[in-house]
Amino acid sequence: APGLILGQAIGRWGNFFNGEAYGYQVTDPALQFFPIAVFVDGAWHMATFFYESVWNLMGFVFLHLNRKRFLKSGRGVMFAWYLIWYGLGRAVIEGWRTDSLMWGTWRVSQVLSVLLVLAAGFWLMWRRKRGKA
Repeated sequence: APGLILGQAIGRWGNFFNGEAYGYQVTDPALQFFPIAVFVDGAWHMATFFYESVWNLMGFVFLHLNRKRFLKSGRGVMFAWYLIWYGLGRAVIEGWRTDSLMWGTWRVSQVLSVLLVLAAGFWLMWRRKRGKA
């Protein structure tokens, strides 16, 4: 799980080099600088790839600092915390993007993220209730 989220933090920089996965246009000149915004397609946009990269890097630190406790708690606990951390960040940051895959009026990534956060959270609570955490 720590390696996975670190890879995602690094991989988000591919969005920067490809000029994709950016957010809404930033019209305030005081905010038109990196890392808040990125210049793409002739305008400044929210640097959502950067926000997610930083969030994932913080998730790596969180998982790494807690790895002994999570591993002591049993199989799958660290991965569940990865799902919660990544899912929470993705659910928020995806809402700022302009190129999301939509399912009617819902953003697919946000729906999936919320479902994974809930599933991992319920699984951790179920383990705790059974005395395994």
